[in-house]
Amino acid sequence: MKKLTLLFLALAAPLLALTLEEAIEKTVATHPSMQQATAALKSARAHSDAARSAFWPTLDVGASRVDREHSSNQPNQTLYARASLNLFSGFRDRRLFQSRQAQAVAAMHEQSATRADLSLEAKRAFFEYHRASENLQAQKESLRAVKRQAADAEAFYEQGLIAAHERIVMRLEAANAQERVLQAKSALRMATLELESLIGQPLSSTPQPIASHPSTLPPKEELGRAVTQRSELQALQALIAAQRAQHQALTAGFLPTLDLALSQEHYSYESGVEGPSDQRVATATLNWQLFSGFQTVREREAAHYQLRQIQSQRAETLRQIELQLASAYERLSLSLEALEVASIALKAAQENYRAVRNRFENQLASATELIDAEAALSRAREQQIRHYYNQLQSIGELERITERTLL
Repeated sequence: MKKLTLLFLALAAPLLALTLEEAIEKTVATHPSMQQATAALKSARAHSDAARSAFWPTLDVGASRVDREHSSNQPNQTLYARASLNLFSGFRDRRLFQSRQAQAVAAMHEQSATRADLSLEAKRAFFEYHRASENLQAQKESLRAVKRQAADAEAFYEQGLIAAHERIVMRLEAANAQERVLQAKSALRMATLELESLIGQPLSSTPQPIASHPSTLPPKEELGRAVTQRSELQALQALIAAQRAQHQALTAGFLPTLDLALSQEHYSYESGVEGPSDQRVATATLNWQLFSGFQTVREREAAHYQLRQIQSQRAETLRQIELQLASAYERLSLSLEALEVASIALKAAQENYRAVRNRFENQLASATELIDAEAALSRAREQQIRHYYNQLQSIGELERITERTLL
């Protein structure tokens, strides 16, 4: 019994409806942009670890041989092992390490921004699929109604109750309805391809419908506060810190450096020549570059302007995000109101269609009036579907802008 249950679950698994959360997860897991952002983060962390090596000593081993034309009391072969450590470099190594750390933090926030972008793409594709699917169902329902009307018109014509041109009008409307169904099918196929491209696999079943949606707007002030924590702004702030550390590292060019080296050396001599075979050597080196052709000055100047460039970029990014927030909030507000109006219009169109349909069946309304009523009903359905998914799209955009969950 247990094996049968497991087999049933295995067969049923591909048929489970794809949820919005699963679509987002699959998009993030398979999209090349996310893989690129992850690789950039790992690279930045590796550079940060590499910069840490400046605080550790270095160890070298080597050998040398010298062949001389005339005999000398100098060794002709030398083996050595040397350990060296930088004791002071004007804090250059520390600043460079801080810069690399900040760049790794920036890469982490950029990865979060990429994840949010892909999440929005998945939501748009998911919503568009359902919009196209519902529109196809609406067009099919309209086609069925038109076909019934055309059949009634044929019967009325044979009974001599309507004129020939009314029968022709109903036939043309049936053909137009069929064309609209074909267009809706094409739109659904395109939406399916887009969604499958994002999630990286074909759809095995119809995606799960959206369970619910908010009917009220979240406080705009609260969303405005969330914008300041946007990943792009955090990344730019980290890049500002990295550039400041880089600028401070260049200041070390005006300061001396101090290095200490300890080595163990072993010597070999030509035959007949004697000398010490082993020697320990300790070396302390103080170096101070007094002039470099203004290179350090110019590099510090370039770093300063790069810092100002990133600061200006952050200010512009914040301005654009605030504008995006205002626009998305306005679109959501409009879509909520439009959806309410569209729902009222749909009910009115349904009542009007039923009334005209009854009148047509009793030969009190013409085929043209019935077609107009059906067309009004079809437009009302399309408007409701469009405004409903416009609302979801606006919510998705607000979630991307604020990086908060609203659905």
